[in-house]
Amino acid sequence: MKKIDFSSINTQVVNKRFIYIIGASLGTFAFIFNAFFVVNIVGDIPIYFGSAFVLLSLLALPFHVALLVLSASLAPLVIFDGASSIAWLHGVQFFAIALLLYVQIRFLTALLLFWLLIGLPIASMIVDSNLSLSYQISVFIALPFVLSGLISGMFAILVYWLLPVSSQFRQNPVLPKFSKVVLEFNLVSVMLPFFVVLLFLIWRSTHDSQISLSLELDNALEELNRSSTVLLDDKVHALTSTAALLLNEKNIQNHANILDTVANASADIESMIVTDEAGGILLAAPAQYAAKLPNLSQLNIAFRAYFQQTKERKIPIISEAIRGRGLGSLDIVAITAPILSERGFEGLVQAAIKIDRLVDQSVINAVQNSQIAVIVTDAMDSIIYSSPRLDLQKLDAFQKNQDDAANTFLLPKMIVSEKDYLYRSLLSPAGWKIYTLTEPRRIFKDTNMYFIFMIMIFVQSIILIAILSRGLASNIVRPLRNLEAFIKGKKLPDKLIAEAKVSQEMFLVTESVINAQKLTMDFQKELKKQVEEKTKELLSLNSELLRVSRTDSLTGLFNRGAFDTLAHEAYMYCRRNKKSFTLTLIDIDYFKNVNDTHGHNAGDQCLVNIANIIASMCRRDTDIVARYGGEEFVLFFASDKPGEHIEHIKSIAQTVSEHVISHNDCDIQLTVSCGVVRVENDFSKEMIELISLADQQLYLSKDQGRNQVNSISI
Repeated sequence: MKKIDFSSINTQVVNKRFIYIIGASLGTFAFIFNAFFVVNIVGDIPIYFGSAFVLLSLLALPFHVALLVLSASLAPLVIFDGASSIAWLHGVQFFAIALLLYVQIRFLTALLLFWLLIGLPIASMIVDSNLSLSYQISVFIALPFVLSGLISGMFAILVYWLLPVSSQFRQNPVLPKFSKVVLEFNLVSVMLPFFVVLLFLIWRSTHDSQISLSLELDNALEELNRSSTVLLDDKVHALTSTAALLLNEKNIQNHANILDTVANASADIESMIVTDEAGGILLAAPAQYAAKLPNLSQLNIAFRAYFQQTKERKIPIISEAIRGRGLGSLDIVAITAPILSERGFEGLVQAAIKIDRLVDQSVINAVQNSQIAVIVTDAMDSIIYSSPRLDLQKLDAFQKNQDDAANTFLLPKMIVSEKDYLYRSLLSPAGWKIYTLTEPRRIFKDTNMYFIFMIMIFVQSIILIAILSRGLASNIVRPLRNLEAFIKGKKLPDKLIAEAKVSQEMFLVTESVINAQKLTMDFQKELKKQVEEKTKELLSLNSELLRVSRTDSLTGLFNRGAFDTLAHEAYMYCRRNKKSFTLTLIDIDYFKNVNDTHGHNAGDQCLVNIANIIASMCRRDTDIVARYGGEEFVLFFASDKPGEHIEHIKSIAQTVSEHVISHNDCDIQLTVSCGVVRVENDFSKEMIELISLADQQLYLSKDQGRNQVNSISI
């Protein structure tokens, strides 16, 4: 009965439970970090570092356990923060790196490939779609995502490297080269602190830049507010003084002169009027304007809101912008001052001020030269002034398209003419709204230059580290490769010792390997010598066996079996290449009489002599000569000139007939009959058919009286 090893089962259960416990721990840490340790680098955009535990689980735990850790890390992003797009990016990172690891790409390489080729474009699109910024700014804002991903991955790989090599959590399906390990270690040692510092500097520089830009916008606002307030106060003071003069001047006829003098004294004033307490127009100035209004007594402005406000509040009032009023078709703002006596409100003085004159152009130019755009609106949000690059029309209603959902910056953001602007605003004492705007890219102007400088230093550092790592790895690996080459017999011991002095341990190992290799080599040489001797004997025996198996023992020619093999190969070659060849059967005439008359020894001697004659006359490498059986010989000639074969065979037959064989003081003279088949055109027949045709020609030679050569050509 087979025993069950309960100890191994318990070990497997414990290991499986331990893996799930580690997975649960990593998932808990990932959840806590993503829920409570969120870092905002640029504005309110969150950076999550819980992915470090996810990537560590991907390196050290089974895939299904790593999926559970991933789920735990993404839960706070979706449930608490509503950052589903960022959660989606972290999920893509997990599966992309898992796929790259599956195809045997190193983790650090996979991490860099993902964030440079996939992560940065995706993060930029997420920022662009959520914040409606230019792509350049979106890429910069997405950069902290990339840096946080790289930092998390490098933290994971550092922890993974700290695990013992024999740990069950060290999953290395393919062992890396030592040079790659050294390079990765050096790169991570440099890149991890560099990326942390760079992330901090991005946060600090963008934060300081926004503070500086906010102060710049606020200062511009204050200067614009001051200048516009001074302008309006001057106009209000002039009207108040005019109202006082008119009230104190008892001569009604002088009122027109006073009004005309004031209107002509200021280029900012398009026109002026004086009304009674009911809003009827009493006087108008300057003269050219008054000429346009011949029936003053019929005109009344009581319906105007600014008239009602002046009458009710008894204070100077600045109206909203009025389109196309006054002399010509100029846009104006009406400023009124009440005429007050002891009896109360007796009318007002109104001045129509050209809109262009309501802003101090020198202040506007100074602000705009600082890359700041300006918008000034009245209390009803009608545009009094806007910078030309904003492409807004005067007196159009200004709608502040503020993107309240985008909390990327410390400054509020609005969209004007389909472009993003950061802005500051205030309400002037006159009830006007003043906006100062600037493009978001100004936040990153100095940061971009600083970032490019840092990247240049980083690239140079990486190149230097790669060179140094390669040199260090080479110094460490070269003795190991030398040992490998020495064991393979490709390196001499002297060179080994010279390059092994990297460390004491390497030198001792090299020395021990050389001594062990020397003993091994001596043993192998002795063993090789013995094997070579035995092999030589076996080869000699095999060669002799092969020769005996293929050679006729009496004549020394090939036997029939050897001929069948060799002739078949030669025939197939000729057949494939359509090369002509000749097959010949030779039979000794009246050979039985020799055996009967002189004995078998004499017959054997005759066979040997005739075989020697045939062999001596067929010396080409392609000639195949064999004893086919008894007193028969067979020849196979391959040549492009088959016509010469017949003459050659006839010369063989003649030589045999002229040869005298001496045996026991007796001279024996023999002849041969030959049957020849020449194959020149028809290569369809098999070898056995060709033998049959040659045999027929041989018997024909016998029938014709022997010592004949008969042939057929096909």
